[in-house]
Amino acid sequence: MAHFVFGAFKVVEKSTRSRTTTNYETLEKDVRGIVIKDENNTIRVKVEDKSYPITDDSYDCKGKKEVWLQNYRDKYGHRIRIIRRECEDRVAMDSRYAPFAVGLPCWGDIIKKPLESPKFKIKKCINPNIY
Repeated sequence: MAHFVFGAFKVVEKSTRSRTTTNYETLEKDVRGIVIKDENNTIRVKVEDKSYPITDDSYDCKGKKEVWLQNYRDKYGHRIRIIRRECEDRVAMDSRYAPFAVGLPCWGDIIKKPLESPKFKIKKCINPNIY
């Protein structure tokens, strides 16, 4: 028959150390830039004379109202933009869609994680021909 010793376990107190919710430092806030493709065919954001890589969070379509179809245009050469309704469940979409498109102006923050180079976190990307 199995024999259990219940006194062998200790109760461990909860850590009193506070945890930070973000692990990056914001270098600049609400910066305007343009989404570009560089010579290595990677997507970056150009701000004045510098270009920054885009954070992984910027590619997430979840909760975004407007998403852009990447690398495709209609028969007139226009970018394809999808506007999602409020009643739709704005879930993540596949890799063909992103909340930004090459050549469009965008706004966001320049952030820096420890031991990494600065990156651009896109907040909003608009088509200047529409607004």
